Amino acid sequence: MKVKMITTVALALAAAALVPAAVRADGGPVAAAQADIATLQADVQAAHDGLLADLQQITADVQAAQSSSDRKSARATIQADVQKFQSDRQSLMGKVQADRQQLMSDLQAVRAAKAGKGQLKPLLDAAFAQNQAALKEVREAGDQARQALQALRQSGKPPTHK
Repeated sequence: MKVKMITTVALALAAAALVPAAVRADGGPVAAAQADIATLQADVQAAHDGLLADLQQITADVQAAQSSSDRKSARATIQADVQKFQSDRQSLMGKVQADRQQLMSDLQAVRAAKAGKGQLKPLLDAAFAQNQAALKEVREAGDQARQALQALRQSGKPPTHK
């Protein structure tokens, strides 16, 4: 029973992975660029959601540590939160960077083919605005976490890292 389920899931995932490639092959450079824009926006949103959650967790744990008497436990918790953020940032932003590179490559193909005049600019502008808003929100959460860590250090509690 489990083998059938695993096989079915594996086939579904393989089919889903092949769909974007098929769209690119049939739709030309404009369709490929449109698909890249959608993929980039989805990955930016995933990075936003993941990193924002990590930063909010750091801020909450720092605030809890200020009233805690168990310094070792608080320090370990905060260090684990910071490590999780760094790990998530590296993996999530790696995907975003790869998406950006693919989009740039496909935009060059659109320019070379002299196709899609006016079709991509509104999509790119909207994606840029959404991505900038998401980035701003993550930066603000990062600033809050940083300020909370600085306040914790100044209050005499142990620092999270050197």
